[in-house]
Amino acid sequence: MKNRFDLEDAMSALYKYGWRYRCNFTFFLMDAKVRPTEDDIANMLIGAKALHNARYQKMWQIFEDLIKMELSQIRMLTKLISPIMMTEQWQ
Repeated sequence: MKNRFDLEDAMSALYKYGWRYRCNFTFFLMDAKVRPTEDDIANMLIGAKALHNARYQKMWQIFEDLIKMELSQIRMLTKLISPIMMTEQWQ
């Protein structure tokens, strides 16, 4: 079962990988002894975007699962509490 810490980890991973990509791209474009071709650069950017999208989808799925879990817990509690609230003592 996913929890808020899983969501936090997924969000942190997006940031962490973004930083790593920036460092790698900077080296690849500016400091590498072998200069990249336009195709090399395009392929690297396409791959990075695809990985970022996959990580984003993972984070979004965790978020949606948490929302669904919370809603089901609220519904369950409402079913349990409703009969109690209907008694004369609580009116």
